[in-house]
Amino acid sequence: MSKHHLKTLVETLNDLRAEGFKEDFEYRNHTLKVIGQSKPYKPEEVEVVGQYRFEGESNPSDASILYSLKTKDGKKGTVIDSYGASADADLQNFLDKATK
Repeated sequence: MSKHHLKTLVETLNDLRAEGFKEDFEYRNHTLKVIGQSKPYKPEEVEVVGQYRFEGESNPSDASILYSLKTKDGKKGTVIDSYGASADADLQNFLDKATK
């Protein structure tokens, strides 16, 4: 697991964007897509490049995890999920099937 030392979610997103991870992915209805585009990606078309966990400053339920992703057709971007009990189990299952 990759970690950025003591950085915020926004700082880490900015660093990843500078590294070319410019797309924003969303996971809905069992499908991963780039926001605003219609092409769905299957787990075997996605590589999880990095994971970055963030604890809530004042509330543990604010914990989140940021994934940097790369697709077989060259898209590079990120998707954010809650961390812990409120995580999207379906997204986690999808990413567990993706290459790492």
